[in-house]
Amino acid sequence: MHIKIYQSASRFIIEPNPTTTHINFNISIDKQTFKIQEHQQKIEYINPINAYGIVGTIKYQSKFVLIYVEQAKMINNNIFQVVKANYIDQESDYLDALCSYLSNTFYFSFTQDICKSQQFWWNRNMIKFFPPKYQIKFIQGYVGFYQSQLKYSQLEYLLITRRSCKKSGFIINDTGLDQDGNASNYCETEQIVQYNNIAVSQTISRGSLPLVWTKSLWSNDILLSKDPDKPLMKHISQILENYKYLLIINMIDDYNLSQYLEFKKDIKYVQFNIADILNTQQFNNKVTNIKNFIDYSKEQRQKTLIRINCFDCLEMTNIYMQKLAIYSLQMMLPQLEKEFNCDDFSKQSDSTAFHTSHPFFTYFKQLWAENLYNLQLVYSHKLHQSQSTKGLQQLLVLLNETKVKQDIINNIVGTNNQLIQEHIMVVEKEIKKKSLDNILLKNIQIYVITWNINAHSPQGDYDNLFDFQQQPEIIVIGFQEFVALNAGNILRSNNRESIQIWKGIFLKILGDSYSLIVYQDMVGIFVLIFVLKTEQSQFVNINTEIVKYGFGQLLGNKGAVIIRMKYYDSNICFINCHLPAGQKHNDDRLAAFDYIHSKLEGQQIDWIITFGDMNFRINLPYNKVIQSLQQYHGSQIKEHRDAILNMLKEYDQLRMERHKSRFLKKYIEAQIQFTPTYKFDIGTESYDTIKKRVPSFTDRILLWRLQRVENHVAIKYHTLQGNFQVSDHRPVSCLIQSQVCIYLDKQDDHIEYQQTQQKEIYFRKLEQIHCNTFYSVRNRKEITKQIDQDIIDKVTNPFDV
Repeated sequence: MHIKIYQSASRFIIEPNPTTTHINFNISIDKQTFKIQEHQQKIEYINPINAYGIVGTIKYQSKFVLIYVEQAKMINNNIFQVVKANYIDQESDYLDALCSYLSNTFYFSFTQDICKSQQFWWNRNMIKFFPPKYQIKFIQGYVGFYQSQLKYSQLEYLLITRRSCKKSGFIINDTGLDQDGNASNYCETEQIVQYNNIAVSQTISRGSLPLVWTKSLWSNDILLSKDPDKPLMKHISQILENYKYLLIINMIDDYNLSQYLEFKKDIKYVQFNIADILNTQQFNNKVTNIKNFIDYSKEQRQKTLIRINCFDCLEMTNIYMQKLAIYSLQMMLPQLEKEFNCDDFSKQSDSTAFHTSHPFFTYFKQLWAENLYNLQLVYSHKLHQSQSTKGLQQLLVLLNETKVKQDIINNIVGTNNQLIQEHIMVVEKEIKKKSLDNILLKNIQIYVITWNINAHSPQGDYDNLFDFQQQPEIIVIGFQEFVALNAGNILRSNNRESIQIWKGIFLKILGDSYSLIVYQDMVGIFVLIFVLKTEQSQFVNINTEIVKYGFGQLLGNKGAVIIRMKYYDSNICFINCHLPAGQKHNDDRLAAFDYIHSKLEGQQIDWIITFGDMNFRINLPYNKVIQSLQQYHGSQIKEHRDAILNMLKEYDQLRMERHKSRFLKKYIEAQIQFTPTYKFDIGTESYDTIKKRVPSFTDRILLWRLQRVENHVAIKYHTLQGNFQVSDHRPVSCLIQSQVCIYLDKQDDHIEYQQTQQKEIYFRKLEQIHCNTFYSVRNRKEITKQIDQDIIDKVTNPFDV
């Protein structure tokens, strides 16, 4: 470990190891203001956090959070790979995701500037408030190292790929150039070789086609900007700030790129195609033509940069670059010819030759294969472009992940890349429209009951809880205060006996037509879901989650039970909640509602039904409400009764303040046509005559239609009549007309499988010829772009290499 982090209630103290970090002073960081100053006092704290390095700080929820490297892997004596990043703050899903993004594809060094320019300095915004010596530079990309004692001298080979942070999106939402000339997925790859006391290096770059363009989501069509010249010239100027000449190798269609470069004397343009890369003879012929432009640093600085254009800059680009790298190696160090023949590398056409070649080639290919894998992780994001409904839903899930990761990138780099985020929204809208074309909507009915039963033991007849004429597909029963909310029950997790009793009651009432598919309890919250037996096989992927909110989100006396499932091809969700009580605790209720729903962020859900004792009160004095209700019950005139009810609803806290909640405002509720359901004296129909708590609409059933379905509405919403005076609440039920999705193209699954098999053969052949087999083809085949059928046929058939 290189750094120790001590903390008190008010500050952090960072103590570096001067031997390994070359930093010889400590710093103190104020937790509130994040003011940083040199710490000269003796450190008296104990139990430090051991870290490999400081990444910097992130502003999250109006406060600064310290991010550090918890685990690292040494690549060579100077460079480390971030294996795990972590943070010092209360637990957060967002910060967990941010630290996950910073792991595995990021590298740093205390003694070597591996960035070379600010374009590749990813944590610059995060570390800018720290003293200069603490500003350790992190790059995203890849670093690999190999050393071996050869026959005549020791060889050291270092491969470094730096990915630009200037236009750092994903293939689904980020292509081409922006107006400032920054290219998507722009990377510089440097190979540094030391042999026989001679050090040489060469940098080759890759990037998206340097024009302003977007790609159609459903085809290979490229949509070009009408005025690409200015961004292209800015991009070239950025490169020529560090190099004198530029050699552009284009691996895709020209798209008139050559005409924009025709009169640029510092630029040479060469067209390659896939055959030029895969066929050794054609490759050698092409490279011979550009041999005079292949440059490197030895005794003087490299003057010419080779920039390779592609759509995604991944598989084929990596193959070309590694072949160009080994070709260049012969020019850089002719002395290596006495150790091995570099021509042997290009002549290997099968796995046998691969394993019988010089060990250096084996490790060389491994490093380049790992380099490709890292770039796939950070750019391709496992994009799958299937147009089947199943594929579209997978794409929507990936798109949602992309939005979260893009926000993380913007936070790390310190930019608000609004254009990229807007493009994600456009793509998302297009996918959703496409997916609706392949969906049949099936109408269903759901019957929901919510009742705070005041911990009463089952007694009497409960048939009146079920008030419907036609059997609904789904019946949901939600209890609150299923057991008494005393300390013993709150701390005890076993309600087995009570659960069995209530299960037996409802199974007897519903008879042979229904099956109980799931139930879940949390202290006093209990939910059961019954479905028609004829529909039971269509319910899969059933998941339950308990969300504790009581006593600082530690205990389950308040909170929710969430049940998610897949019904046909829709993802649906039910939430039974019991929110904090008290006339004046409405802000806490809203906070609890949002906290519960935050557990669903990132999930693809078609609709949600939330119900329970939400404890929202009427903001009127007790006597005023009682007087109004007496007038309501004493009147026979419907208009008069409606006016009284509407007046009470105007002071309902849920209705008055729902706009303050991030999630509550997205729900709809049917018109309340019943009197307040709380709080009654037990055994009577009289509202609380002892503590005189204000009668209120505490028991609610709310609906949220998120996507795809067109209909999700209540058709009957009322209190239930029966012998329910055992509780101080009255049960509320809602009959809901909704829909679920059924895919129309399931027969396409076999076609997709055949296409996948073809692509696997394609990539396997590439591996035999040019790639290393250190990671799974199956993992990689999902990270794919559309392949032309002609190319597949050409590659999967034997040919001369």
